[in-house]
Amino acid sequence: MEVFLVVRSRFTGACPCKDIGPFLQDEKLLLLLTVQGVPAAAKHLGVSERTVHRAAAAAGTNVRALVARFQRKVAERLLGKGRSIEEVAAALGYAYVTSLNRFISKEYGIPPSVLRRRLTQDRALSVTPAPPSSSRRPGRIG
Repeated sequence: MEVFLVVRSRFTGACPCKDIGPFLQDEKLLLLLTVQGVPAAAKHLGVSERTVHRAAAAAGTNVRALVARFQRKVAERLLGKGRSIEEVAAALGYAYVTSLNRFISKEYGIPPSVLRRRLTQDRALSVTPAPPSSSRRPGRIG
């Protein structure tokens, strides 16, 4: 009877999945979720696998979409830094580079090498300051 009251009082009121919602934004947890899956993430949080799924649903998404969004973010970051496709695949937990190639081609519609080239060009363009404008002549006002 006492165990029943403890369990019942724990789940009365708000859904416990709302308590772990902020953790679904944590990059370390998302990496664990990406590489080892829902069971490892649930064990890390001390909740059931179903609670992880409910928390994702309460956030308006699902675990698969969270993982895909995190993978895109990490892939863009690493490819933008000029990392090799093999390094990116290993960082995301892919056993084969072809799996990463397939993921990026599906998500972006272009191969990873083209995405890396675009990201590094964009980064170089955004980091490089624009040359000063020489439209004004020295000593001239206006």
